[in-house]
Amino acid sequence: RRERPATRVDTTPREIAQVVVRMLRRRDHLLNSCCGALSTLRQLLCDLIDIKAATAVISTSLQKTDLRIEKAQLRRQSDIWTLLAAAIKYTPEKSTKEEKSSNIPRDGWNNLDQEEVKLDTKESDKYIQENDLLVSAIERRAKLMDTIL
Repeated sequence: RRERPATRVDTTPREIAQVVVRMLRRRDHLLNSCCGALSTLRQLLCDLIDIKAATAVISTSLQKTDLRIEKAQLRRQSDIWTLLAAAIKYTPEKSTKEEKSSNIPRDGWNNLDQEEVKLDTKESDKYIQENDLLVSAIERRAKLMDTIL
């Protein structure tokens, strides 16, 4: 049976056009999503570059701080030894005059066991008392701050 030309519908070009339109829409959708992903990646890359620069600055700052702390600790240690030397004064007393004139130890041994050490605790007591006053003042201020807050 044959169809008449007026009722006959040739759908092949229409179907092809519909498929092409669907594929173009799908392509546009995929391009938009890829563009969004690339934009996000670009922003992340910029953030990472900023973080890298900040990390370098922080690293150099930490190295400088480490050196400063080390110097401060050495100064503190030196100050402690100075305070210790000032707080503990000793005078070696020797039993005979010839030991005073002779600095050479007898029998190859040192003569430290023959010395008597006298300690002067006045200086250290003064530092301890000063430290106790400072601690009590800090505690009073802390209690005052607690009552205020």
